[in-house]
Amino acid sequence: MRNFKTAGRESGGLCQVAPTSASLPRRLPRILNQRPGFTLLEILASVVVLSVGILGVTAMQTASLNGQLLSRNLGTAYNVVHDALDRMQTNSENITSYINNNYSQPFTVTANISDRNPSDNTGERPAAGTTAADDYDAIYMAMLDMKLSSGVLTVQLSNDDPYTGVDSATAKLTWNYKGKTRTCEVHTELIKEGR
Repeated sequence: MRNFKTAGRESGGLCQVAPTSASLPRRLPRILNQRPGFTLLEILASVVVLSVGILGVTAMQTASLNGQLLSRNLGTAYNVVHDALDRMQTNSENITSYINNNYSQPFTVTANISDRNPSDNTGERPAAGTTAADDYDAIYMAMLDMKLSSGVLTVQLSNDDPYTGVDSATAKLTWNYKGKTRTCEVHTELIKEGR
């Protein structure tokens, strides 16, 4: 604000008067014509930066969920394989019944998710050590319950290897996961009881 003398006032003093457009300097009209805020280009740039950040977080979350699902499937496969081997060890006096008395033939259980009827009641699984057929059924149902898509369990036995009365067993479970075949393989020895 500028100080101007006013005419016609009795006080004869100075007072402050707002400047008029005629009294403004020449550069001030350019400043007054600029509007405060952001330009369209600045807003576009910030939207692009924000979008890239959101896409990165989304990709990271998707990778994390896929990793968790694969980890769950591996844990499930490990449990199924060990359940099968535990059942065979418990029923080791009849171990040849799993392979029809032929050590060159593996014990195989195949389960497809599409085999599962949602109205089926799985009920109690037979206890280990009953018969090879009961163990087959229990392993088959475990594979269906755990939703391993197109799962195939094979247990290959080697007679009296490494010692007499001890069979080595290689259990291998394969299943499909997102178009790829995954495998869980366990090697152990089964002590044959009653021999």
